[in-house]
Amino acid sequence: MRKLAIIAAAALGALAALCAWGAVGTVLSSFPWPGARDAYRDGDYAYSVASPNTLRAYTASGSLVNSVSLAGLADAGDADHSVLGGAYIAVLDGKNLLRDYVISTGSLARSVAVADCVGYAYIPGGAYMYVAARAYVYRYKTGGSLVSSFRILGPYIGGIAAADAFNGQSGEYIIVAVWAYDSDVGMVYTGAGSAVATFTIPGSTYGCVCGPGYPASYGTTFWCNSDLGAGKRVAYQLDLGNGTAVAPVSLGRVRALFR
Repeated sequence: MRKLAIIAAAALGALAALCAWGAVGTVLSSFPWPGARDAYRDGDYAYSVASPNTLRAYTASGSLVNSVSLAGLADAGDADHSVLGGAYIAVLDGKNLLRDYVISTGSLARSVAVADCVGYAYIPGGAYMYVAARAYVYRYKTGGSLVSSFRILGPYIGGIAAADAFNGQSGEYIIVAVWAYDSDVGMVYTGAGSAVATFTIPGSTYGCVCGPGYPASYGTTFWCNSDLGAGKRVAYQLDLGNGTAVAPVSLGRVRALFR
């Protein structure tokens, strides 16, 4: 009987593990991408802008696919989704100019003046754009009017990202990468500025974005460009808890273990 009890407990534990989602902040994948200034992710590739103005496309596992020059870009900062749609990428040029480029060709689609900022984010199809300056996050309508702002619990922002889901819950979420010693802190806020969660980000963050997970079963994940020292830049994909739960094993199959 004792042996059966142990087996039963193990079987139930296995069921719990199958139904569980990954822990927020878990590193799902990483690969080196030399010279990266930022990070971007769409349904096809992961991207970085390398000095001075080259957009590089990588497979989600880290193989370089191609590169194009971004016309007129001088000082690449944070990159994210563009309000113009999925065929475009938005890149901060310096701290007060946002440029939208055609991903396939690198041609400039538009330039928009923005307030002095270090980060930009946008949820595809959403109503708001987000910019980070000093210790503040500003929320703008896509037409440019300021809606709200809030102060983060940290001194310096290394990047900002936004998602419509976090830990399996839909909504409006803003993720701020705050510089800290050795490893950064990812701080998750609602659009209204309420703190939700924190997690650890390896290295020092230079740009981040929320995008499709690799593999897709992870749902929306957090992609960032991290400096690990001595100029080593690495792309990291971190779990946001949006993975698809594995279907549980039927009780009939569990009972079959004891026949």
